[in-house]
Amino acid sequence: MTKNIFESDDVKRLLLIDAHNSIFRTIAVAESETTKKGILDLSYTYWKHLYLTMMLNQLKKFKAEKMVMAIDSKNVWRRDIYPLYKANRKANRDKSTIDFEKFFPVLEEYLTDLKDVFSPIIFAKIERCEGDDIIASIVQNDRQSQITMVSTDKDLNQLLKYKNVKQFDPIKKLFVQSLNPDVDLQKKIIMGDRGDNIPAIKSRIGKKTAASIITEGTLDDLLNDIDTGEDVQKNLVRNTQLIDLSYIPKDIQTKVTDFINSYPIKSIDGKNLFEFAVKHRLSNIIDDIQNIKNTVGVLNG
Repeated sequence: MTKNIFESDDVKRLLLIDAHNSIFRTIAVAESETTKKGILDLSYTYWKHLYLTMMLNQLKKFKAEKMVMAIDSKNVWRRDIYPLYKANRKANRDKSTIDFEKFFPVLEEYLTDLKDVFSPIIFAKIERCEGDDIIASIVQNDRQSQITMVSTDKDLNQLLKYKNVKQFDPIKKLFVQSLNPDVDLQKKIIMGDRGDNIPAIKSRIGKKTAASIITEGTLDDLLNDIDTGEDVQKNLVRNTQLIDLSYIPKDIQTKVTDFINSYPIKSIDGKNLFEFAVKHRLSNIIDDIQNIKNTVGVLNG
């Protein structure tokens, strides 16, 4: 295990952004605001403005020396273990007022353009990886940098067991606190995760029951109870593999570290930034190009 994931750099402050987590938070805000104003914005200009502003604000706030945007890929390895993993997401999107069929092509184009223009930032989208995998693989291989994770995702809370790691919730604008990340992880494994369509290890186990199982030390009794009609042991193994980030396969971790260390960092170009702003109708950038260059330029080092 390396002390620092960046083989050639002495990085003191590392910023990890959970890209899709922040995407869905900002698109919800943008949709709410434009709906109130009666604006039909098929280009999602307001969302683009919000998202870029969020990126730059986090960079300035945490004075990062390296910044990674951890982006979900589509065919993730967890579906090999549990094919119904996150199978509920499309149904939830269909209930939304946001037209995701129109939004996703806009998103892909925008992320590509952000990657091309904001070249000092590492945009990490890796086959079979989720953003959580990228963030966790970096954290688990870096004991030296002061790492800030920006996400509302509770799956990342378990990484707070590392003393050099903090998690910032950009919605509440507070650092996430966990008195015992390992206990919180065990609760989540037992009760499952509705948001990711992961069932509990046994029917009708919720937050309170999961907490009492850990407090009273009755997990072994539950595993040995053959009268439940459920394979609790098998479900426990499944949930552990899906939720515990220390179970990320070694080949996935290697992909992440290789990607990070081979990523071509380039200086930001003012002309490209201007053309990007014009293309996406981001007038605020046009008026502030030099300041943005200075903000992002600290990542070149």
